[in-house]
Parts: sequence; C-alpha cells; structure tokens
Amino acid sequence: MKISVSTGFAERFNLDVYSAIELVSKTSIRTIELWSLHYGKKKHFDWSDKKVVEDIKNFLKKYEIEVYSIHAPFSAEYEFPAEDKNIVSQLVKDTKDIIETAVVLGAKCVVVHPASKPDTSKNHVPQQIYQKRFDNTKVVLEEIAEFVVKNNLSIKIALENQLPHIMFGYFDELVELIEKINYKELFGICVDTSHAEMSYKTDLPQKLLSITKYIISTHLSDTDGVTDAHLLPLEGKILWNKIVPVLEQIPKDVPLTLEVLTSLKNKTIEETIKEGYRRLNLLFKHW
Repeated sequence: MKISVSTGFAERFNLDVYSAIELVSKTSIRTIELWSLHYGKKKHFDWSDKKVVEDIKNFLKKYEIEVYSIHAPFSAEYEFPAEDKNIVSQLVKDTKDIIETAVVLGAKCVVVHPASKPDTSKNHVPQQIYQKRFDNTKVVLEEIAEFVVKNNLSIKIALENQLPHIMFGYFDELVELIEKINYKELFGICVDTSHAEMSYKTDLPQKLLSITKYIISTHLSDTDGVTDAHLLPLEGKILWNKIVPVLEQIPKDVPLTLEVLTSLKNKTIEETIKEGYRRLNLLFKHW
C-alpha cells in the first residue's frame, strides 16, 4: 500500500511548491500528486520553465519524494468542451506541457477534469447540448492522446469524476467516454470520493465496484454531503467501511492519494495530513 497526498492544499494555505514539498517531507508520506493551477489564481509552479522543473526535481530528490501524478490546470471557464476556441487552445497547450513535465518528474499519470462548468450535467442541459459537449471533449482528448503517442511518452491520463451538477459527475459517463475514444488504453479514471459521494450517496459502493478496472488514480477525502470541502476521511458522510473493500481491488501500484483542503479543527494542515496518513493506514490495514 502506498499513500500519497495532493499538494492542492498549498493554494488554500498560501504555500509555494517548495514549502508544500517540505511540509510533506515532515510526514511519513513519500509520494505526491503535484498541483498546477486553477485558472485565475497563481500558478503552483511554472511547468513551462525547464529550469524550474529541473529545480523541483532536485528538490524532490533531496527529500526522497516521488511524484505519481500531476493535476492539470482547469477552471469553470477553462474546460475541454468550452465553445471558445482560444480557451480550448490554451488549455490543450498547458495540458501538453504538463504531460511533458510529468514525464521529466517521473510521474505515471496526469489527472484532468474532462469538464468543469457548473450546471452542465444531463439533468441541467438539453440532450443535444450535452452530446455536443461530449463530442467536443472526445475530440480534444484524442488530440492530447495523439501528442502522447507521437512523442512516445510513457504517461496515462486519468479522468476525474466531477460533482453531480457538472458534466461527467457520474462514472458511466467517464466509462462511455473512455470506451469511445481513440487510444483508450491511455485513459483511466481518477476516483474522487467526495465528488462520488455527492453523486451516489448510499449507492457509492456498488457504483464504485463497476469501475475498479478503470481506476488509475485516486483522490480520497470526505464530505458533509453539501459542500465540496474535501475533509479528512472519517470527518463526513462517506461509508468508508463499505467502500474500502472495493478500493482494495484496484492495483496496488495506484496510490491512495489524500486530497484534503480543510484542516481539522484546531490543527495545522501538517497535523491534518499526518492524521490522514494514520487513518488511511487503519482503514486499509488488510490491503
């Protein structure tokens, strides 16, 4: 069992990439998912600057921390099915650059949001609009996949399930996209447990069981069922005793990645991450 942590907490707690890595080094965790950017906010690091990337690589080596994945940039406006071609072009360029950076840092996959705009689920838009957005996403992801193949890059792309009011908030949508896409062997699913709990509630264990073969990345956190606060596991409504046996069926080389954006009451984010590590070890003690 390998436990990882996303450095996405750095944005919430005003830490630069080096401070985030140094904070992780003070815990028992030695694998990370590297955050990149929420458009409109400050970059976590400049992935387009080769010197910066090499410096981060050396900094990680100093603390013996490995990168399993990098989270590609996104925002509600910057999404693959966007109608604005300039936005899509910028997002594709940044995603390709992130992929090249991931390879340099030895990462196994890049996590992407296949869509991000609120109120775009099947329950929010007409079927014709939904299908157009679906097709646009497929075309863009195929362009990115072709880039990976043509450049002989050893990397996979993990599609993250979104919140229920956003397109691709349900596992069946992601499976359909993967099965219809060219180069589908490059794609898998990043399971976000908080998002999934808000989509499925008590049906989550059964729905999760149906996609275990697609899972290549994880975002483990909890939710109160109302907000996307990314609480520490066991702080919300997720029935961990039900979903842990399902998650134990995914390949053991896929890390259990804490994506915690809210610290425990009266605790620092460092203390919270340490507690998260302890809890995951207890929850997955038989894996």
